[in-house]
Amino acid sequence: MISYLIKNCKIYENKGNSILVENNIIKNIGTNLKPVGKLPVIDLKNKYIYPGFTDAHLHSFTSSQMAKYVDLSNCKSDKELISTIEKFIKVNKIGNGKMVVGVKYAHDLVPTSKLLDYFKNNPIYIIRVCLHIAVANKLAIKLVKHVNNENGVYKEDAIIKYLEGLPPLSLKDTEKALFDYFHYLKAQGNTYLQSNDIDNPYKKSTVYKALLNLNKNNKLPVHIYEQVVARNENDVKQAIELIKTTPKTEKLTFYSVKLFADGSLGAKTAYMLKPYENSKNQGKLNHSTKEMYKMISLVNKARIPCAIHAIGDGAVEQVISCYERLSKIYARNTLIHVQTGNIKQYQRIKKLGLNICFQPQFISSEYPMVLERIGKAREKTSYALGSWTKLGINVSGGSDSPVELPIPLYGIFAAVTRTDLNDKPNGGWYKEQCISVKQAIAMYTTNAAYEMNLENELGKIKVGYRANFVALDKDLLKINKKDIKNAKVVWTS
Repeated sequence: MISYLIKNCKIYENKGNSILVENNIIKNIGTNLKPVGKLPVIDLKNKYIYPGFTDAHLHSFTSSQMAKYVDLSNCKSDKELISTIEKFIKVNKIGNGKMVVGVKYAHDLVPTSKLLDYFKNNPIYIIRVCLHIAVANKLAIKLVKHVNNENGVYKEDAIIKYLEGLPPLSLKDTEKALFDYFHYLKAQGNTYLQSNDIDNPYKKSTVYKALLNLNKNNKLPVHIYEQVVARNENDVKQAIELIKTTPKTEKLTFYSVKLFADGSLGAKTAYMLKPYENSKNQGKLNHSTKEMYKMISLVNKARIPCAIHAIGDGAVEQVISCYERLSKIYARNTLIHVQTGNIKQYQRIKKLGLNICFQPQFISSEYPMVLERIGKAREKTSYALGSWTKLGINVSGGSDSPVELPIPLYGIFAAVTRTDLNDKPNGGWYKEQCISVKQAIAMYTTNAAYEMNLENELGKIKVGYRANFVALDKDLLKINKKDIKNAKVVWTS
């Protein structure tokens, strides 16, 4: 619908109970507004309406494929792992020689390749929940021989290269997978996405073509701002060319260049200033500082936003130091994740005007491992949402799906309680880092809009702004914070 009237609603940060929309722009907000002529009317029956949510960082195409894989998130032992895969093969009638991919594995690092050799008839490839380490059995290793591995273990770029070595989906199947997943995202209250889907070979990639086709045929139910991955200087040049030459439309914009400074905390590949606890391992930088500075400079010169994955405090340091060397910063750039760091680094991020895109659900899922990975002193200043907010850093919220579920309400819940969905740990993990409900909602609305240079037209229910809404069955400001996770989406524009 382009023009319509919403009635019988309780409007976030507004008085009145009805909203008039003309040509997808909010025309009026008032009490008991009346439709003109045959204008469609949406009766929300006293539900609560908020600005539509933005997932500021996720992997839509990868997520669309995960539904076809075996979910290993509940496996707590080797025995459970084997049993889960066996059941998946049996239930899905997967024949001999067919590939089985396991995802969301979170028990320890990864199982050994030798353990997976239990499966004599099927190639098995398991990706840890962090997406930064994977393992294959002998049959799976033989399928993609050209990708380097260490006894069947693949790390960082090698994980993607392995998957790229498998037979690709057709364009038609790619479109169908994305179409279905975008509708799922909309049902969770997401109206805008910053999605990380386009990689080399860029314009020749099936995902790029699928997105263009869906957009051309008016089949995108959400607005997409794409982060285009670059893994070296040549990639950066191609990514810039793609962003500059692909027309921007209402529903699809190729927006920023995505770089990776390091790996993940779970896989111990995130680069730390000092080694991991009880270890000599510091993780690893993906690029020398010279290389990173060159890539950042190229993107900055092109006046295109740069979104950089940086998890370890050493990687955060590298990226900050590169931006400090620039004579002028031309775009709104973002550090993604920033799971570890210290207050001096956060102050420098604020001074540079960098955004942070954080995944509050990481608090819920990762707090049990952080102490073991980096020790008490560094743990205290990690996942520091409260500190960033107090400093005035613009912090957006994302899910990093498929790492976490792309459900903004879960992110808001985690940001205000710092617990998991079972309300553990009691009182919250470093509860002084909790933020208010309004601040958490802003992560998925106004803050995300600012990050995309849309703060004057998106993220608020305000006359003149874009008509992007999500209606919930609960008032997030009045219910017990523990109940936020139980709120339901009843309508999304």
